[in-house]
Amino acid sequence: AMRLEQPARQTFGRQFMVVFPEILQGIARDPAAPSQALGVLSLLWTRLSAERWGLIRQAELAEEMGVSQPTVSNAMKYLVAIGLLQKRGATVRQEWLLAPEAGWKGTPGAFHKAR
Repeated sequence: AMRLEQPARQTFGRQFMVVFPEILQGIARDPAAPSQALGVLSLLWTRLSAERWGLIRQAELAEEMGVSQPTVSNAMKYLVAIGLLQKRGATVRQEWLLAPEAGWKGTPGAFHKAR
């Protein structure tokens, strides 16, 4: 009889990510949303969490996306204005945090406390 090999046991990271589809649909349907808002949000999800403030250089995001820094800046201002992104600090050294209302990227324990 043929035997199937068992796949190697996978270990997963300690963080997980949940993105609420209503948020993405809302941005996609909002005529006031900058054209790159969803793209910037997607990149921010890979770099930030809803638990710890992180440094983000808009110029690096712009270079990675192939757009101008003002385009990224406008998208981030929009995301702050609608409550999906929080910022603190001076203009030279700004820190950013994903708002838990948009979804979650972090540890399961902290997710349940935040909810």
